[in-house]
Amino acid sequence: MRLAIPGVPDLSAQARAGLEQLESNMGSVLAHAGFQAIVPPILELAEPFIETSGEDIRRRLYSFNDPAGIEYCLRPDLTIPTCRWFLRQNEHPRAEARLSALGPAFRHQVPGSIRPRQFQQMGAELINALDPIVADAEMLGLAVACLEAGGIKAAPIRLGDLGLFADLMRALDLSARVQARLRRALGMPQAMDALLDNDGADRPSYSSLAQTLSGLEPSRARALVDEILGLSGIQPVGGRGVDEIVDRLMAKAADQSGPIIGKTAAQIIRRYLALAGSLDDVMPALETLALPLNLDLGPFKKRLDLISARGISRDQISFAAHFSRSIDYYTGVVFEIGEPGDPATGPGPLAAGGRYDGLLARLGADYDMPAIGFALWPERILAAAPKGPQS
Repeated sequence: MRLAIPGVPDLSAQARAGLEQLESNMGSVLAHAGFQAIVPPILELAEPFIETSGEDIRRRLYSFNDPAGIEYCLRPDLTIPTCRWFLRQNEHPRAEARLSALGPAFRHQVPGSIRPRQFQQMGAELINALDPIVADAEMLGLAVACLEAGGIKAAPIRLGDLGLFADLMRALDLSARVQARLRRALGMPQAMDALLDNDGADRPSYSSLAQTLSGLEPSRARALVDEILGLSGIQPVGGRGVDEIVDRLMAKAADQSGPIIGKTAAQIIRRYLALAGSLDDVMPALETLALPLNLDLGPFKKRLDLISARGISRDQISFAAHFSRSIDYYTGVVFEIGEPGDPATGPGPLAAGGRYDGLLARLGADYDMPAIGFALWPERILAAAPKGPQS
């Protein structure tokens, strides 16, 4: 008889005490910066995670239906629960909010992974900051300060910028549909190559249903698919709803009308995605690429200056244009702190986060709100610290 679940820890009193000391040290950093500690529930509705977090979270979500047919899940992270708490507590939220949360989170892991299925996470979210660029630098600085409170000094920082990539796609005059597909492929080399290599030749012929849907207004297309599924008794699988099914079918049908991306645009995108390395190495090439496209690098440079002003060495930072975390709701700067290792089987970063300006509207807010957050993994930090947390 199996008595233990792989990846679910049994902590001794000594291990728990060390973890609590570390969490207290990092929590003090956030409290000093004005963050209010909240306690969102472990059990959440599954739909917000399925609809906003992306394919990676869908595959790793522990979800189930109650007897009434409502789908719940064990929270896979703390960002969405914290944002949901914020919206629930603020009927007309306009003022800046600084919120932190601490507790267990749960994700299914692939066989062979050393990452746990249940793990502690500490999160910090800064919502409605007056100056988003200043907020970006502050939150990265706070993540570094939390790690320092846990005994981690001068850990490597990897930066990406989804906002800069979006600016590039707009400068190339790509359609909204193509931009969305490129955003989803960022960080997935094979998927990105398939899009950039697609010149329209030898394109597969999609079903008559896909062709029919491509000629309808989106609302009518969704109504048709909903009716077909209802008549056949088929339930969407894999966490996909009718909207996503329709969007994918219409995108595939639209691909037949011509090349997805022109050769010149594809070449420029490849040049951009190849930018990776130290800031001193990347900046000249980035400026050369940006100049003929009239890309404004002012916000990018201002963020780096503000990060340096917080005492973080430029030598500590690398930039990778292709870098994107595996969560769909990020819209701007993204970062990871610590050795990246193998994304499938390695322990993972010590801290990670990014800007997600559209998430709160997707969760029910009446308008987009600027927001940035990061997560810390106390168990990883405790294991990586040379002598444990500094009390």
